Amino acid sequence: MLNVTSLVEASRFNLSILRWPLAVVLSGLALAIAQYVLLAAHQKEEVVSEFQAIADRLPARIAERLKVYEYGLLSARGAFVAAGGVQGITRSKFHEFSETLNFKDNFEGARGYAFVRRVSRESETEFLKAARADDRPEFRIRELGAHGGDRFVV
Repeated sequence: MLNVTSLVEASRFNLSILRWPLAVVLSGLALAIAQYVLLAAHQKEEVVSEFQAIADRLPARIAERLKVYEYGLLSARGAFVAAGGVQGITRSKFHEFSETLNFKDNFEGARGYAFVRRVSRESETEFLKAARADDRPEFRIRELGAHGGDRFVV
């Protein structure tokens, strides 16, 4: 028969057996939590550092990208000069010029290359005749909104 004293001794014996495994588990848990906290802080520092590095490089990359478009505009100016000025360039000549620019490779993201010609209301009929004679018989001027001033034809 079991008495109370033997039950108390048996429970002390069971607790002393569990003391070391419990200490190991709790120590491992504490180390794992500490490692998690340190790793999270380190990863946050890496993310902030990488973001800052990208942000530092961005202005130079934007300027470099815009420089390509600037070269395209300078090339267009050269085409105008070679054609004898604004009046000497035609739609077909400008189209031939723009074909040499190789948009897909040189001007990533650009959908086209064009120039704007200022046309007074008085010379509109003459301009339309010339534009239609320049390989565009269906050419017409469309307005975004009615106004009485000069037209800026793209």
